Formats: sequence, structure tokens, C-alpha cells
Amino acid sequence: MDLVRNNISRAFPEKSREEQNILVNKFYRYMGRMIMESIEFLFISPRRIKRKFVFDNIEVIEEICSKGQNITVVLGHYGNWEWVASVPLWSDKFTAVTLYKKLKNERMDKLFRNIRGRFGTVCVEKKNALREILTLQKASKPNATAYIADQTPTRKNTRYWIMFLNQPTAVISGWATLARRLDNAVVYLDLRETKKGHYTVHFDIITKDPNSMSELDLIEKFMRKMEQTIYRQPELWLWSHDRWKHKPTPNDIDSINKRQA
Repeated sequence: MDLVRNNISRAFPEKSREEQNILVNKFYRYMGRMIMESIEFLFISPRRIKRKFVFDNIEVIEEICSKGQNITVVLGHYGNWEWVASVPLWSDKFTAVTLYKKLKNERMDKLFRNIRGRFGTVCVEKKNALREILTLQKASKPNATAYIADQTPTRKNTRYWIMFLNQPTAVISGWATLARRLDNAVVYLDLRETKKGHYTVHFDIITKDPNSMSELDLIEKFMRKMEQTIYRQPELWLWSHDRWKHKPTPNDIDSINKRQA
């Protein structure tokens, strides 16, 4: 709880201690529900999941794919991100792909892959991502590959820092590198809970021409959109993640200040 409380107090310094405590409690109540929803995904029917998890503008993805362009979809650890794997129920015009980190326990790894692939989403192990995505790029049907892109990079792999939720924040950059290399359109997945246990997904195009932007510009666009989503319903973000464990150097702070100038 100390980590959650500390993250929330840092992100919302303008809130009173009482308001911060209310948000902490809302977060834990939501996490309890999300765990139950993750279990529900094991057996929920296609008809029911489509009522509870609605993609309200899937035509945005279909229109891009109809022109033969593949898509990098970026999202965060927000709301019930696991249910995004139900997107094949909404369209057969593209292949839905998600990256995952292989678990050491083979049975658990197989279980999670089966859950995420239950409705047709292709699961690609992160360490094999480039090779497998390049193979998918050669297929006749375009693909939309989802990257959960708000996690903390290792110190070794940290290339960029930005201001995020009032904090100097190290950001991952691999997805932006790949999007530019593969000339993928970049689309933000905006998730909101409309009522208890019911969600709406809205696709927001960041760019159809990734090479017209730098990696850092792509990341900044995504993180600004992620920030707006969090401010709208803050209890739905994964506050238990040690998001700010890396401390910026003076050079990192200087690079942030130059971008904000």
C-alpha cells in the first residue's frame, strides 16, 4: 500500500491527504474486480464479452488495414487491458497481435497464452518480437500489434525521459523504433469504464506516417494521451507498479526542460 499511496501522492500533489486516500481505496477495490474479470475471461461467451467490452470505432483500424498498412497500437496498464484480446470478435479484416513475456512455469505460460488467444489474438513472445512481427508483415492480411507501453524500462535500456504525471519519467522506446522501422500507423487505444464491469475502447490515430516524427515525439504523443486517460478515471491505472524507481540525472532533467521550453 505504501507504494500505491506514494505514487498517487506524487502524481496528484494538489489533492488533500483525504482525497488521496479515497483514490487509494478506489484503486484497490477496482483491482479486486479486475482479478475477477480476468478469471471471467476464461469462460465468458463471445456474445457477453461483446456486450461488456465495446470497440466503438473499429472502422479506424479496418480503414488503415484496407490500404495494406500495418498498425502499432499503444496502450497502458489501464482498466481491463487483458480484455483487449477480444478484438478479433469485432473484425476479421486484420490479425490482432499482442506481445507477452514468457513465464518460467510452462503450465502457467500456456494458460495465459490460451486466455489471451482465446478469441483469435496471436501471442508473440517479446524476445522473438522482431522476427515474428516481420514474418506477420509478409502475410496477406495486415496486422495490428498491441504494445503495453507505459511500463518502466531497465536503467540500461533507458534512452528517453519525459514529464509524466508531474514526475520525470523514464519511458520505453522499442515500440516507437519498430513502428518507424516497419512504417506502421500508430494508434492509441483509449479505454474507459462506462459502468461497473463494462468498458468502451476508442482508437485515436497518432500518425499514419511514423517517419514524419522522431521516436521521442511518438512517445511523447502517446504518454500525453495516456496521461489524459488517467486523469479521467485515475483509479483504473496500475498504481501498484514501481513506475518511478529510476532517478533522473541532471542531464536527463536538462533534456526534459529543453523539450518543455
